[in-house]
Parts: sequence; structure tokens; C-alpha cells
Amino acid sequence: MEIRPIIIAVGYNRVHALERLLKALENAYYEEKVSLVISIDYGGDNKVTELAHRFVWTHGEKIVKTYRQNLGLRKHIIQCADLSMEYGAAIIFEDDVMPSPYFYSYVKQAVNFYQNEDRIFAISLYSQIWNGYSNRVFVPLKNEYDAFISQIECSWGECFIGKQWKEFKEWYKEKEDNLTYSYDVPHVVYGWKNSRCKYLLYYIVEKNKYYLTPYDSLSTNFHSTGTHISVSSSSYQVPLMFGDKKYIFPAFEKAIKYDAFFESIDLKNRLEKEYLNSRVCVDYYGLHQDYDTYDLYFTTRNLPYKVIKSYGLELRPPELNYYYDVVGEDLYLYKVSEVEKHKKQRKHHYNLLHYDVKDLQWIDSLFYTLYEWWLKLKHKLGRINN
Repeated sequence: MEIRPIIIAVGYNRVHALERLLKALENAYYEEKVSLVISIDYGGDNKVTELAHRFVWTHGEKIVKTYRQNLGLRKHIIQCADLSMEYGAAIIFEDDVMPSPYFYSYVKQAVNFYQNEDRIFAISLYSQIWNGYSNRVFVPLKNEYDAFISQIECSWGECFIGKQWKEFKEWYKEKEDNLTYSYDVPHVVYGWKNSRCKYLLYYIVEKNKYYLTPYDSLSTNFHSTGTHISVSSSSYQVPLMFGDKKYIFPAFEKAIKYDAFFESIDLKNRLEKEYLNSRVCVDYYGLHQDYDTYDLYFTTRNLPYKVIKSYGLELRPPELNYYYDVVGEDLYLYKVSEVEKHKKQRKHHYNLLHYDVKDLQWIDSLFYTLYEWWLKLKHKLGRINN
């Protein structure tokens, strides 16, 4: 049965942001009638609610949902996603997200392609180019398909599939107040007290499920100042796909795969095939806390273990340096059970920075650091004064 996802625009206290999102949704392309829900949490700006009622949606039914008490972002989004069980699928946009005009075509094709694939939990519209856990560039390996799969949860445009969401909700009832720490999820995530992303990440990792992620992004993020963001930033803006197409999606087994740390699952599988009977931790970004529990450790970190082999860091994405056996000393494959001290090399640190940044004048770097520090300080002082 064909699924026609509902669209949900989420607002609270940012009138300009919600208006920008609604205009983008109205101006997008749809081949059929589509229902739009505008969901406004309680306790924000009354002008946001007025905008929701005033807004004209010409592509189908418009529903405005308001609440009698403040839900908070996590509970609000989870309630919105519950509509996926009624409509088959639900596309959710927070108000600081900008969708591509062609987002609906992509989502509908993806949902109907994967509706019977239980390992695909949701459809992401946003394509990451930045690993926010390590603050370093992320470049996924490409093949002949238009998307890859990953355990990278992203709230900047996503579509939840009804039957998958139902399974998550059953898990969430048990885990909401009883979530235990896991080394299989980046360390920082466990401290996200008010984020539904924490629960989604823990769920997909525990249940071995994935997001479908497009190589060309169908949404971007303004990272606007708000309840959970102290300083606005363009760091998470990505190029938007600005055309319609017939998407070629991979079967699960043929898809390029990345884990919750933005690390290549295919690289891990290759290394474990080459080094038989060895458990391998791939940790290019240096985020794993439990690397010493593995047999082999593949990373950019300089650690006191025996180096089985090293590689240069020239090709993009990083795993290609292993595939093509690039000579150098930027990536190390360690044997964790054998201790061996190494001299720290400044060139190694320089190579890592240059690989991500390419070129940045020292005066620009200093200005950026000081200015960002000042903005954060100014925001904190403003909170104190208020």
C-alpha cells in the first residue's frame, strides 16, 4: 500500500523562524494533496499561534495543534511523531529548518521503497557534512546509489515510519526513566537531559536499526538562537538539493553504512576479515571510550600501543587511505594488547588540522575563537541580568 506522509511544522516562540519554514513548505512541489499539521507548544509567543491560524495552506488539509501546558521539546516532538502511526509516516520540521522545494518527492519515494525493511527506522532529509561530536569534517563514501544508511540521528528534517515508530514507543515506555549508559553511543549523548535524540540514538544502536541518509541534502539548518541554542551559527548549513529526480535507493546489504560515531562499518568489516579472529574498533574521530577492550584499534590518536601498520591521510573519505594503502603516519592500526611508546609528532597534529580545515590564516583563527567566546559570554550575562 502506498504511503503518503503527513507534514508537521513545529513551533514555540520564534515567529520569524516559523514563518520562514511555512513559506518554504507552501512553495515546495507536491504531486498530490498533502496534509499539514502546525504544532505549537504552550507558553511561547502568542504571535506564533496567530501565525499558525492565519497561514494559508493551498495543498490540502491544515490542522493547528495547541496544548494547555508546556510539553518541552522532547515530549512535543514525540507527540508529533505519534501521528506517523495514524498516517503511515510523518515528516517533522522544527522551525529553524529549511526544506528543499523537492523534499516531498524524495521522502515519499524513500518511505515506499523501505516500508517493509525493518532495519530502516526513519528517513533523514539532512545530510551531515560535520561530525558534531568531534567538531570535524564528515565525508561519506559514495557508490552508485543516491543515499547511504547510518546510525547518525539528526533532528533537522526527518520522516518517521509508523510501524517503526510504534516499536520505538514500546521501547521508550520502558527506557524513558531507566536508560543505562552504553559505550556503543558517543559519550556526550548520555548527558543530553532534555533531548529526544538521545533516546532515538540509544534505540537504533541497541536494536541495530538505521536512518536512510541522502548524499544530497533535502533540508538545511539555520541553528537559530532559541531555548536550547545560545548562539546562532551557520556551521550546520549544507547545500540543498534543488531539483526533482527518480531516486535510486540501495537494498540494505548494498548500502554504504556508518555507525553512531560517524565511523565506517564497511571499513570495520574489511579489517576484521583481513585480521581474522580480531575484534576491531574503527575510531578515526577518536570518540570511543572503550577502545582498550578491543584486539585492534584503528585511529588517528597517538597511543602507547604496538603499531601493526600506519597510513597517510590524503584521500577522502578517510577509509580510502586504508583501501588504497596510502603510505604515511597519520592513521594507525594498533595491537592493544602490546604496549609500545611513541614520540609525539607535531606534524601528525598539523596533518589532521590541514585535512579538515585546508587553509586558515592565524589571525582569522584567533578572531573567530575570540568572537565566538564573546558571543557565548554575552548570552550568559544577558541571562543573569534577566
